[in-house]
Amino acid sequence: MEKQRLWATLHPFFETGGIMGRSVANEGFIRAFLRLSPYTKHYFFLADEGLASHVRDRLERLFPDRYEAGAFEVTTRHALPEALASLDIEVFHLSDCVADTVPLLRLRNALSRSMFAITGTTHSLSYARYAANFFEQIWEGVTGRDAIIATSRAGEGAVAAMFSALREGYGLANVPSPRICRIPLGVAVEDFARPEEKSGEAAAVRRELGIAEDTLLLLVFARISHYSKMDILPLLRALLRAGERGLPKGRYTLVLAGWVDAGDAAAAYADLAARYGIDLRLVPSPDNAMRRRLFAGADMFLSPVDNPQETFGLTLLEAGAASLPVVASDFDGYRDLIVHGETGFLIPTFGPAATPETDALSGVWFDNQRHLQIAQQSVVSVPDMADAIGLLASDPALRARIGAAGRRRVCENFTWDRVVARHLALWDDLAATPVSAPPSAHPRHPGYTAIFGGYYSGLFDPEIAGKTYVRWTAFGEAAYRGKDFPAVYGGIERLVDPDAMRRMLFRARKPVLLSSLLPEDMTRPSAEREAFPVLWALKQDLLERVTAGA
Repeated sequence: MEKQRLWATLHPFFETGGIMGRSVANEGFIRAFLRLSPYTKHYFFLADEGLASHVRDRLERLFPDRYEAGAFEVTTRHALPEALASLDIEVFHLSDCVADTVPLLRLRNALSRSMFAITGTTHSLSYARYAANFFEQIWEGVTGRDAIIATSRAGEGAVAAMFSALREGYGLANVPSPRICRIPLGVAVEDFARPEEKSGEAAAVRRELGIAEDTLLLLVFARISHYSKMDILPLLRALLRAGERGLPKGRYTLVLAGWVDAGDAAAAYADLAARYGIDLRLVPSPDNAMRRRLFAGADMFLSPVDNPQETFGLTLLEAGAASLPVVASDFDGYRDLIVHGETGFLIPTFGPAATPETDALSGVWFDNQRHLQIAQQSVVSVPDMADAIGLLASDPALRARIGAAGRRRVCENFTWDRVVARHLALWDDLAATPVSAPPSAHPRHPGYTAIFGGYYSGLFDPEIAGKTYVRWTAFGEAAYRGKDFPAVYGGIERLVDPDAMRRMLFRARKPVLLSSLLPEDMTRPSAEREAFPVLWALKQDLLERVTAGA
């Protein structure tokens, strides 16, 4: 019989909430991966039953035959201890390299019968709290099968620099950390119309927005927020300059689409654009159908991102898939996606040589305050942006040539199928890497009783348990005979087996040593689960401590 190949995750990938770059990327990846997957079974161990139900519903609708055949097991994280002890999982892949990585490393090292690979993907990397998470990943429990998947060269460099700074600061030169591999995000090219297919959608979106057919539609699709993604004001200034270079007012409309900062910021953009004489339309939180129409109807895509919160730049791939020429800042992962002069134009950027005050306030300020102060020192060259916009606006043949080159490059390098193939090759490589048994105890996560044992009057350690007798209570006897029923809270029902409980109560119908009901070796990984019903029975008055012979 062919060996089963098992893949697992702690994350839903099918995220709930608004449409953001991260959620689009995670769903795009999981749909392509599950369609192409060579693994026999896929396990989703999720934070709660609500998420589990959501993921089951999506899997059943997307892959009905495989769902019916049992290719997916979706449950909560409560099932992890038993699953890890009984399954030979090959890889655990997380949708984010920051969330849950270290707890999963510890859990694998302590409980799993297979030394599976653990991988996670970078998204935003600039939040102050992330340094502590990366610090935790510098640990002897990390193996050669563990990797952070950076989506861009900039992200790869940032993670490497983070580990380097932490090692130097804490004197951890010889302590391992996950390897850093680079695999980009992808795009579902089929979601975007080819040039010859655009006319209907292009006309529809122009009618919806009241934009004339002969007017250039300049599209920005992003989080429109000066503290989170990009400052729009330099773009407005660039458009004014482009007017001086041959792009007259009235010949174009600027469409800002995506998540728009609520309240005064959006209104301020509209007021300022009106004062400048720029025709501006805001399209907040468009659905997928509107998103497709916007890309089909646009003539060029603009993305002067200036914020360290960005790491990759998924919308640039979407613009390429839609055959749009791109004007974007030469910043972070953007430079991996645009070939300057061939698929778009990269606008020079410049930043401060040092940020001592901002660095000192890191963790004291909120991240959005820190991001704002950094972004407002991050210069995207307005004159160069104006030149690029003006050049594309004045030359329809150039727009068509650059847009076609962009689509070709996306199809050749950034489809989800190609991205998934690179993940599969990485996981095969990691699974084949020899490793020795790593430690499971992490210095940042000491055991519960080592820290809080002093809260109790005493502990049922082997010495105490070997001197303590227990017996069923009147409630315990009634429960054994089926005349009464203890309440079992949701979340612990897996630890209280009714048949095992009845057997234990029967043994304790006369006084027995507590140690005879507990595991001999409480240091074994499964010992806590075996001891739990006994302590729970004492807590719930099914058992009571008694004097020997009573």
